[in-house]
Amino acid sequence: MEVRDGDLVVLVSDGMADNIFSYETVVIAERSYQNKTMPELAKRLSKLAVERAKKKDGLSPFGVKAK
Repeated sequence: MEVRDGDLVVLVSDGMADNIFSYETVVIAERSYQNKTMPELAKRLSKLAVERAKKKDGLSPFGVKAK
């Protein structure tokens, strides 16, 4: 994958990737960029990942792979 000037690169841990679908990360990152709230991006993603991890019945990438 080639990274170009202007690209946004978001690095995530397995804990985040297990709980947030990649398309959701893209949507949240795009909104943060458009709203000029990039410093809050990590907080938003982390909060969502923790909320999802606590749910027993929630849909997550990990849950989908486990089926």
